[in-house]
Amino acid sequence: MHYPYSMFQEVASVIAKTSVNPEISRPYPVSAIEQTMQKIHVVLTPHEPVDIQALGALQQLKRIMPIVRATMKVHVTVASTDVRHMQSTLESLGATILEQHSGANGVLECTCLIQPGAFGGVKAFVSEHATRRVLRVVECIPLDEDDVNLPKDPPVIVQALEAPPVPVAVVVAPAASTRPCSTCGGHFADTAQYREHFRSTWHRYNLKMKAKLEPIVDEATFLALDAAAVQRPKGQKRLTNVAIVRLKKGGCRFEVACYKNKVVNWRNKIETQLDEVLQSHDVFVNVSKGKRATADDMRKVFGTDDVDEVAKLIIDLGELQVSDGERAAFNQSYVSVFHVLVGPFLPHDRHTCSLFQEIATIVAEKCVNPESNRPYPRAMKEIHYSLIPNRSAKQQALEVISKLQDHMPITRAKMKVQVSVPAKDGKAMKKYLEQHNAAVLEQKGTSDVLRLICLIDPGAYRGLDAFVLNDGDNVDGSRSLEVLELSCHEEGEHSIDAEISKKTERLGLNADAPSVAPPPPSTTPSAAPAPVGRPCSTCGGAFVDTALYREHFRSEWHRYNLKLKAKKRPVIDQAAFDTLSSHDVHRFFETLD
Repeated sequence: MHYPYSMFQEVASVIAKTSVNPEISRPYPVSAIEQTMQKIHVVLTPHEPVDIQALGALQQLKRIMPIVRATMKVHVTVASTDVRHMQSTLESLGATILEQHSGANGVLECTCLIQPGAFGGVKAFVSEHATRRVLRVVECIPLDEDDVNLPKDPPVIVQALEAPPVPVAVVVAPAASTRPCSTCGGHFADTAQYREHFRSTWHRYNLKMKAKLEPIVDEATFLALDAAAVQRPKGQKRLTNVAIVRLKKGGCRFEVACYKNKVVNWRNKIETQLDEVLQSHDVFVNVSKGKRATADDMRKVFGTDDVDEVAKLIIDLGELQVSDGERAAFNQSYVSVFHVLVGPFLPHDRHTCSLFQEIATIVAEKCVNPESNRPYPRAMKEIHYSLIPNRSAKQQALEVISKLQDHMPITRAKMKVQVSVPAKDGKAMKKYLEQHNAAVLEQKGTSDVLRLICLIDPGAYRGLDAFVLNDGDNVDGSRSLEVLELSCHEEGEHSIDAEISKKTERLGLNADAPSVAPPPPSTTPSAAPAPVGRPCSTCGGAFVDTALYREHFRSEWHRYNLKLKAKKRPVIDQAAFDTLSSHDVHRFFETLD
């Protein structure tokens, strides 16, 4: 049988207002009640009152979901002559009196908690003398263990006796000094709470609902949303940026729903706000099924049932799960070329792309070409490196550096430090630096203190620091180690003339050296003289003058051999290079660039 849709909505609304989830002591949203009623095919009687049908539907819902009728908070006003009668009636009905005081005109006002089934008895007591007795329903609330001992605020908005005996949720009018949210309708006492609200998931949820021209929800309804939906608005497509962090410990499984990009940031101490990491402030056994972990299991395994503390441990120690789509994106990141410039080898996944660029930037900043002591550009050679999304960029950058050393001349850039020690320890300090291959650039100081500016390997920093401080023997402060540059490299333009001068000086060929008289010719026969000229250490050629020598370094033959040398392949002489066509040469360059 089909019923008008408005009937389902009306019955579901009554159930939502008069019942709660006993596990979390909060009401269900109307949409959840309505969908469940349709799912189990609740039978409604069109001609019966709505409250009677709601009671019948509630009994059917109890079979498949945790739901109970909520406690009612009522306000009773009676004449002073009826006080004893009222107290005995409330006591017989099992009511809990929260507050009572004398009002104006000799009346007694009483606020109490009653079970829904006792409402009819209280109403009958009031109806005996309607002129002297008034009953108002304040709100429908869950009854927690400590509700009786907590101070209660006086009711502000009430419902008259003539209204149907269905408790109605009431919004308490805020004080004039509070700050309202025009979207959610909440009010906040101070600026900190007001600002925090605009970063909350509740506010973001309502913004989505408002954009879709759907009714917004209050905070209680929002907190009671089905966990399987991971806090998404009704009708919106399922979130694709959900990452599940799973931890198996003590024979139990725990999961939390997070934003994927935020998990790595949390572990690297970049993100410190837990609200920005968690999509749902719940600990689950299974996120996809919406099954929450029990407080007993959390206390048994973690020693606490505080959801935030348990969630932090799960994020720190758990395993980040990825969906099929994310796994496919990470598989694409196993590229054959580690190329960071925006091009065909750059991954399309935003997180992978960001990690790619971050690793390459760290490598470029920390490394230099040992031949020129200059940094490499952000374009790496083939290393067949696979990104690990759960590890930090710095850890992976160190692995990339070690792999790059097998393919190209690259080394960690030196650190420039200044060491200050007493003059009497100068010899020991210099000996230590010499043992660890440190290069002393400058030596200065006074008769009491010696200061050395030197270059050291980054891996030797901790040992040098311990040696300088001499196991804490630094009472007078004369010992110190100061980092001047984390990565020391050459600055300015790198000209080919400077490179030629360095190679010439290294080979002992000085064009500006004064000429000397040739020795007298020997009368004894000698072997044929070796070719005179400036050699190229890469190509092996010899050039008779400086102009040809410089021109060679700009030639395609030299560039071709540099590529071969970087690939650890044998170089070719000029005769072999001349046999290659220009098309073959350009194609070779394109495959390596």
